[in-house]
Amino acid sequence: MIFFRHYRSIICGWIVLWGILCSCASVGKITNQDDSECLKNFQTQLALVMTEEGEPQLSAQRIASKIVAGLSFHPLGRRIFLVEGEDTDYSFFIQNNNGQCVLRLVRTRKGFTTYTNNLTYINSKDIPICRCED
Repeated sequence: MIFFRHYRSIICGWIVLWGILCSCASVGKITNQDDSECLKNFQTQLALVMTEEGEPQLSAQRIASKIVAGLSFHPLGRRIFLVEGEDTDYSFFIQNNNGQCVLRLVRTRKGFTTYTNNLTYINSKDIPICRCED
């Protein structure tokens, strides 16, 4: 019986490790940032995530608008990007999902409290019309 328990714990450990490795996402890049409809959808989804996380709606829309306006000077690359809200900071990245872009919120920071979830993510939104690559 002890022999079976030992193997059962090893098998469970491998299953957990496999689940963690499979859930790791690569950071993608929006390939059509020059498309106005793509940018409009990106702005809408960005504001929606911040609103769902407690940011006032007008503030979230204003911040998302500034982020999109800044993309002409600093395009989103393959990295996590920070968005500063009124009293909360948000860390996002873009994930390629078979050529479609997904906006992922992985970290929030409010005052001295930081919350990170890079396994199931805090919030996720598809970005219609935008195309992605790894």
